[in-house]
Amino acid sequence: MKAISIWQPWASAIAVGTKHYETRSWEFPKSMEGEIIAIHASKRCQGEERELATELRFFGINIGFEPSTEKPPLGSIVAVGRLVECVYTEALYGDWFAPSYNMDNPREVEYLLGNFAPGRFAWKLEDVVRLAPIPCIGRQGFWNLEPEVIRAIREQAIIDTCPFSGRLCHPGCDRLMCGRASGS
Repeated sequence: MKAISIWQPWASAIAVGTKHYETRSWEFPKSMEGEIIAIHASKRCQGEERELATELRFFGINIGFEPSTEKPPLGSIVAVGRLVECVYTEALYGDWFAPSYNMDNPREVEYLLGNFAPGRFAWKLEDVVRLAPIPCIGRQGFWNLEPEVIRAIREQAIIDTCPFSGRLCHPGCDRLMCGRASGS
């Protein structure tokens, strides 16, 4: 299983379902489309990132932790999710987008949680499952997880498609218990 390291508070924002696109200057390989990846919270959460986390929480945006009283998970896998597409940022927000800072609008929140400048790429993540932090050392770009980390992930999440919901979910789910089941 591949992983990608992301700074905080963005990694936790993905884990809790607030952030749906990871923006980068490069496309992910087409061969990875549809693959399940692990979201690794890097060890970086310094002044600028902590200030952003505080501002986001001030506006009521869920980032998975309270920056004034909690340390974010660092150096840990915090979620798994499926990479579903890679698009130019212009396809989502045009060449120029002027946010109104309406924090009740998910499109505006998403914009604030990424770098949607022209010429960049937005990687759409779906079926994200938040995990209790699993410590491991991150790397740049996509990297392979150690077998013991994959085992720890499997204890918390089904990393194959759930037969009931058709998505990723938690071990032991059933049609009645799976909160993601559609049409039940």
